[in-house]
Amino acid sequence: MTFISPIRNASAMSPSRNIRIETEKKVVIVSPYFPPSSRAGVHRARHLAKHLGRYGWTPIVVHVEECHYLEALDDALAGLSSSTSRVIAASAIPISLTRPFGIGDLGIRGYLGIRSRLGELIEEESPDLVMITGSPFYPMLLTRFINRRGVKVVLDYQDPWRSEFNETQSIWSKRGLSHLVAKWLEPRALKFCDGVTSVSQTQNEQLIVQYPFLKDKKIAHFPIGGDPEDFALLTNEVSGQEAVALDKGHLNLVYVGAYLPRAEPLMRIFFRALHNLIEGDTSLKKRLRVTFVGTSNRPEDVRYKPVTQLAVQEKVSAVVFEFPSRVLYSEALKLLARSDGVLMIGSDERHYTASKIYPGLMSGKPYLAFFHEDSSSYDILSKAGGGGTVGISDVEQIEMLVGLIQEHLSTLVYNPENFPEQDRSAYEGVTAAAIAAGYAAFFDSVMGL
Repeated sequence: MTFISPIRNASAMSPSRNIRIETEKKVVIVSPYFPPSSRAGVHRARHLAKHLGRYGWTPIVVHVEECHYLEALDDALAGLSSSTSRVIAASAIPISLTRPFGIGDLGIRGYLGIRSRLGELIEEESPDLVMITGSPFYPMLLTRFINRRGVKVVLDYQDPWRSEFNETQSIWSKRGLSHLVAKWLEPRALKFCDGVTSVSQTQNEQLIVQYPFLKDKKIAHFPIGGDPEDFALLTNEVSGQEAVALDKGHLNLVYVGAYLPRAEPLMRIFFRALHNLIEGDTSLKKRLRVTFVGTSNRPEDVRYKPVTQLAVQEKVSAVVFEFPSRVLYSEALKLLARSDGVLMIGSDERHYTASKIYPGLMSGKPYLAFFHEDSSSYDILSKAGGGGTVGISDVEQIEMLVGLIQEHLSTLVYNPENFPEQDRSAYEGVTAAAIAAGYAAFFDSVMGL
């Protein structure tokens, strides 16, 4: 088993943009969702498609035709993607034909179309390697199909296929059934791969425990990372129609992202700290707005407001405003740019890594964040500075952190200049370009180069 850590200093190995790399290697990146899809999972493939070419690997992206995406499309995000990489669309079964059977997963609907495209590419292009990123996870079952054609395969986990939360659900529920299916199919996909990557070392370690045969394969972890060029292109476009309006007459703290079930303990202690703060300062209660955007995991139910329910219970609903519907990535960046401060509230899970921390950091706004202290998100944020970061170790004793969170929250709303100055060098190793450099080195190791 070979563990490879993310490259911390990409500039040390980055070839100059003006130097031609004589030996180009080809990698096909299978990502069912790709811009203009607004799914969070598009960024792994988007970043690699944009930056891998600088490090000796020519990327070809295979995705499902965008007419099969169910979410709103983000044309601005498509504009941030590389215009030089080859992007090939695969067919899928229309949702109208599968929905009566309870099947909506794009990985299932697009499985045969992706398989067909891969077969054509392998025959015509002779790629050196195929990387399949998930979720959705079902295309990972193509490892045997690819491996038999003499091409190496890397599987990339952006989330666990076998979720700890789903494992606790009734086998008669959709989540419980999904766990049973994953438990049956995942080892079949992993058996024929040549390497595995995920977003955290913890996730890799969990995979090794579940599947000891992975000890004989190459394994690495790379966070999703962020691309500073996204903000450079979009922060100048903060005017115009807003998906969610922020009242400029108020002090606006903004959280953008889904509210996860395992985030409830962290959200509660934040609200208790918030309650203590606003009850001690009635003027702050009048001018503070804490806005949560894109929180719902029920896109079909716009009335579902999980954060608002907690805010009512914790008596802070006067300053909490929730817009549960997802916003486009480009709109999320604009919201951060308009805010006075950013909230990054994670989960009590050690493996949880939040891709939202990167735009939050790169916005340059002061922030308040709390994650499990063993998570990569906590490690990155605590080193970067520019805000207050709280580490969670034991959810049973989480109530003891209310005072510390209140202290950081007070600094955020009254004296954000008192936070340590942000050290951008602390996250140079997790920029999109640095992650691409790390993947190039990992692909080389899988190829035995």
